[in-house]
Amino acid sequence: MNKRIDSFTHILINAWFLVLMKDLLIQTAKRTGLVDAEKLVKFLEDNKEVGRLDELLLGCSYFTEEAILKLFAAALGWEFLPEIPPKA
Repeated sequence: MNKRIDSFTHILINAWFLVLMKDLLIQTAKRTGLVDAEKLVKFLEDNKEVGRLDELLLGCSYFTEEAILKLFAAALGWEFLPEIPPKA
């Protein structure tokens, strides 16, 4: 029974996190203009694929890879680095 509850809890947490992350990305798009927020909303509403949100968005034809990476960076408060410099 505990294993079943743990699995269900895990599913709920993942679903909750996905909803929060989608909302955060939409709000960030509206605030920053890094991607068209309306297109982002449409893609997220229309897309019924199961998978990681970052992978789904990186595969979306509406946006460039760089735009999606910048959006995630802005949403999470991270600095976007177009290229990671090699260690000296």
